[in-house]
Amino acid sequence: MLLRRRYLLDLATNRLPWHPTSFIGRQQEINQLCALLQRQEVRLLTLTGPAGVGKTRLSIEVGTRLIEKFADGVFFVPLASVTDPQQVVMAILQTLSIDEVGTVSPLASLQTALRDKELLLILDNFEQVLEAGTVLAALLAACPRLKMLVTSRIVLRLLAEWEVMLSPLSIPPTDPPLDPDQLCHYEAVALFVARAQAVKVDFALSSATAGVIATICTRLDGLPLAIELAAARSKYFSPQQLLAQLKDALAILSQGASDLPERQRTMRAAIAWSYQLLTEPERQIFRRLSVFADSYDEEAAATVCNAASPIPISVLEGMLSLVDKSLLRSLQHAEHAPRFQMLTLLREFGLACLTSAEEVEPTREAHATLYLKLAEQAPVEREQKQWHDRLEQEHSHLRAALAWWLEGTSRAKQEATELALRLCLALSEFWQRRGHQREARDFFERALQQREGVSKELQARALYQLFLLETTQDDYQAAEAHLAESFALSEELGSGRDCVVCLTGFVRLALIQCQHEVVKTRVAELRRRCQVVADDASLGLALTFFARSCWLQGDYAQARELLEESKRCYQRAQSPYVLLPQTHLARLLFLANQDLAQAQALAEQCLKGWQALGEKEQSASTLNLLGQIALFQGGLALAQSLFEQSLAIVEETLDRSMRAEMLLGLARLCLQRHEPERACELFQEIVTLLREIGSRQILPAALEGWGFALARTCRPGQAAQLWGAALLRRESAGIKRQPIEVPFYESQVREVRSQLGESRWNAAIAQGKDMTLEALVAHVKAAEPAALPHREVGEPSKTQEPENNSPLPAGLTERESEVLRLLAQGLSNAQIAERLVISPRTVTTHLSSIYGKIGVSSRSAATRYAVDHNVI
Repeated sequence: MLLRRRYLLDLATNRLPWHPTSFIGRQQEINQLCALLQRQEVRLLTLTGPAGVGKTRLSIEVGTRLIEKFADGVFFVPLASVTDPQQVVMAILQTLSIDEVGTVSPLASLQTALRDKELLLILDNFEQVLEAGTVLAALLAACPRLKMLVTSRIVLRLLAEWEVMLSPLSIPPTDPPLDPDQLCHYEAVALFVARAQAVKVDFALSSATAGVIATICTRLDGLPLAIELAAARSKYFSPQQLLAQLKDALAILSQGASDLPERQRTMRAAIAWSYQLLTEPERQIFRRLSVFADSYDEEAAATVCNAASPIPISVLEGMLSLVDKSLLRSLQHAEHAPRFQMLTLLREFGLACLTSAEEVEPTREAHATLYLKLAEQAPVEREQKQWHDRLEQEHSHLRAALAWWLEGTSRAKQEATELALRLCLALSEFWQRRGHQREARDFFERALQQREGVSKELQARALYQLFLLETTQDDYQAAEAHLAESFALSEELGSGRDCVVCLTGFVRLALIQCQHEVVKTRVAELRRRCQVVADDASLGLALTFFARSCWLQGDYAQARELLEESKRCYQRAQSPYVLLPQTHLARLLFLANQDLAQAQALAEQCLKGWQALGEKEQSASTLNLLGQIALFQGGLALAQSLFEQSLAIVEETLDRSMRAEMLLGLARLCLQRHEPERACELFQEIVTLLREIGSRQILPAALEGWGFALARTCRPGQAAQLWGAALLRRESAGIKRQPIEVPFYESQVREVRSQLGESRWNAAIAQGKDMTLEALVAHVKAAEPAALPHREVGEPSKTQEPENNSPLPAGLTERESEVLRLLAQGLSNAQIAERLVISPRTVTTHLSSIYGKIGVSSRSAATRYAVDHNVI
């Protein structure tokens, strides 16, 4: 037996396969593996990871980098075609060109040949010959200078083994989007671009495609094989078309290079190879775990996995085995028990296996029932933030449970609908507090559409929650109808407490519509009912609404008394929402110009409380109040920061009334900064938004602010018309001008009145009162200088764009459609602003409106909407 002497850099000697494509990224992993293999104590290093993660390619690259470190060479031993563990030694002998002599066993021959050799063996695809691990141990014991780098989807469990788990390639965030130069630094994107250019030489990463390519790489989990298979289709499809096709990723990720092994030519085949290596109990666990849409803990997994039939092994042990076999990820947390998660493509494969095994129904039912039980647990209010944090963590599973009962289950429709409504009601407060209102409304509406035969109690409670959601989204007509229906059902059932809750809703609705007498009447009725059915929390909430009604009418003394009474109600109820009357008191002190220092201190205290509760809506409102106080005190930079923080929160909740209120602060800030053109843009946006949703409370202030901005652009006539419109709306809604606003308003009126003269002033005021709001906005816009709309100081005027008569989805305007189209092409806010010759803040405003109209809350979701509706 003879091992022939080889030269160090002779490629034939080192036997590392040539690869036709460039190696992308992985520099950190290369450095780590090379460093480990040069450590004396590391003799056997196993590189593990899921199918398609790039273990083979990385091992070859590491071997290439280490050629000079091993005097007798680096050799690559492919084991993909070896299924018999006893043939592993023969495969190594063949790779090393070792001749067998005599009757000595192959292992003994190999040990003799390598005993004094300083050599690195790369053993690729060891997962199907794990029993040959003892051979590796024997070789290492006999050959002290031998080292091995093994790639395997499964750990070898040998004493000498060091394990490195290979993660997918780095993927970029999809929100906020990055520009092409930034995206190129992410390995997944760089790989996609390189492989796309191999089949389409003019393919380039541009502002138009960057965001879509980033989404594709995220959708494919950053797995190199999946990315390469998708990129190969760039020869025929645009990135936008590819993204649309990835709704069924495993079906299209096929037709890899013909010189690849069969199991690497499609993503499905690569995953199937791992699945076939599992024991039957492990297969059961794997496919049943695929119903989990996100991470989960051991207890949840055990409940769901044993539903279709008992698993003959410990579910935890089975999951740990799946982790070792690269089919499951363990997510460690220092303070909590570990959670587990599947990559998206593995999950899709598992769901297909679940269907084939006819285990979907019992497994899905167990999953949905588990999360209904979780949601219906009722913690005390002081633990509410922690509880809402938990529900946020499980939100994907809760959505999946609702979707199952509304769409997938074979249960009777009435029974499934009742389960769905129970879950909706259990989640209603969480949805409201954490800014998931639009999603919540969709689920309530879908469930109530099929409520025939459902218990009236469930219907009444669900209709009330739907009323709250519709109010948040400014759909007052639908809200009033559903509230009335809920109240009627509660009366029919004789449920005094539910009637009290509904009356609180009537107070809220009357306040929104500035029906002050109705507010007063409803509160009186509520007081009478609360003498029979004690509900201090509902009464406290109604009293805060009544207090706001009073201060809008200028009665600050009664408003303050009502807030004190509200505070006592919340204290009796031991509710943390005692912060609500306190926050309203801070606002009253500021608006009435009574005690700014106390208003600021109280608002800061309330903000900490709301943030501790995880209350997004109230946190945003309080930040806005602090911004107004800072603005009044001349702290412009602080005011801007506070306003922008509040606006960012509101954009997540999609509450258009609150967004208008937040924008009002920014518009006033622009006036203080002597940026009247920018202020005009914002005030116009606010007025248009308030007109769309029919909101009355802040409309007069917005009209007056727009007038202030126009006055500073030398257009006193239009300013006076807007002030006339504001006067009419103050009178009709019973809204007094707040004392904090009076001095500035009066000074502006005196100046404009002097400019116009008494006759023109009176005529302009009368014209403003006579015109409809829609006509007034159109009139003011038509009277603007050509370069004024969507233009800031120092920006060039933009060319009139041709009219597009094609229908636009979701009621989007032409400008909003343009912004959405550019967003879907991957442009950042700054790039969109530059393209459309508007300010980045105007882009932010447009995006807020777009998100509200199309029902999304992130750029990635907006991009998907644009792709689905051909707004590209």
